[in-house]
Amino acid sequence: MELLRIISIFMVLLLHSSCLNFYQVNIDSFKFKVYNFYDSIVRSAAPLFFMISGAFLLKKSSKIDFEKLFKKNIFKLIVVFFFWSFIYALVNHFFLDEPIKGIKDLIEKIFVGPFHFWFIPSLILIYILTPFLSRIIDKKDFNLEKYFIFLFLFNSIIYTLNCIAYLPHCSLLYSIFTHFNTSILCNHIAFFLLGYFLYNTDILDKYNRLIYVLGLISPIICICATYWFSYMTNYAQTSLYDNFSIFTIMECISIFIFFKNHKFNFSNRINNIILKISQNTLGIYVIHIIVLNLLNKYTIFGIENYNVLISIPVLAIMTFVISLIFTYVLRKVKIVNKYLL
Repeated sequence: MELLRIISIFMVLLLHSSCLNFYQVNIDSFKFKVYNFYDSIVRSAAPLFFMISGAFLLKKSSKIDFEKLFKKNIFKLIVVFFFWSFIYALVNHFFLDEPIKGIKDLIEKIFVGPFHFWFIPSLILIYILTPFLSRIIDKKDFNLEKYFIFLFLFNSIIYTLNCIAYLPHCSLLYSIFTHFNTSILCNHIAFFLLGYFLYNTDILDKYNRLIYVLGLISPIICICATYWFSYMTNYAQTSLYDNFSIFTIMECISIFIFFKNHKFNFSNRINNIILKISQNTLGIYVIHIIVLNLLNKYTIFGIENYNVLISIPVLAIMTFVISLIFTYVLRKVKIVNKYLL
């Protein structure tokens, strides 16, 4: 799963590289098709992190270390959020021409955080609820797990239908499904539980194969449908990219199960490298938008400098490498490693 953690963080970087100019290009253009392609194939990145956390952090209530949970996990994430929100406000002001209109505006930016920090409060909430969630797994009930997965998938289908109800000739969908409150199950806690259930459940090979097929088909449908909906409305439509779209969820489940089922026989040296990189994924996530924006604005790696089919992954790779180096070096400082990254 450490390798999956690394792949997931790179997917986040590829996602953020591909959406830099997403709304600025013409729907009929080659660039939009490329942006749509990259966007669609990596949308499972954030849900995968929640699932990995659920697989490793959720345990029976009797085994929960409350002191570690609150001091190491929750408190650290709170410090990370506010400290790095302050850093982002300064960097955006001095290097990316984003004004700070006064102390009040600065404080607001610190409390709101950069756009990708939505993940941190969500994870904090899940950690806070972990002792309650652990009660669900205390009595292992396979039928209850199957029921939960069925409800989650069914809810995501309704959620996806709701997402396209704005389209022409889909008013009936809106009338039917607008009354369903999908937020009951379509939240990130569900991914946390799903990760635990799937990691600790043996799935028959025939179902694994079906899941893999659905996982391959889902991004293809998402690519085609997103382009079609955008073309119909003459505006970039992103509703099918949502974390709770059935296409994102099936892609996410298939990737997770694939890495759960496959053990890669790397050498000890490679395994050690993978482990060291995976230990720096939080830091990479936190600082990568600074690196990405600066590379895009001030260097030859900007996505508009050459063919976007190549420039997007190149920008993501450069962002990954630089963010990893910065994180690795900064974590050598004890207080940074303990509280800030």
